[in-house]
Amino acid sequence: MNELEEILELLGEEQLEELKGELFLLLSNCVASQHFQVVERTLFLWNNETLCSQGCLSRQYTPTLLPMIYGDL
Repeated sequence: MNELEEILELLGEEQLEELKGELFLLLSNCVASQHFQVVERTLFLWNNETLCSQGCLSRQYTPTLLPMIYGDL
């Protein structure tokens, strides 16, 4: 997750648009994991200001991502 976080910080909007379906599915699966450290580290991504303000966790992607992870939360 550390490496993924670093890569996500570098993604441009066009690249993110191409990957968002697979990325959000991966994040959803990680939040649903039986291993608490995987879940904890995935949720910790929301502490990253870059990802939350202009990256894959920004409000722009909330309508897509939130329904995917809401049930697992």
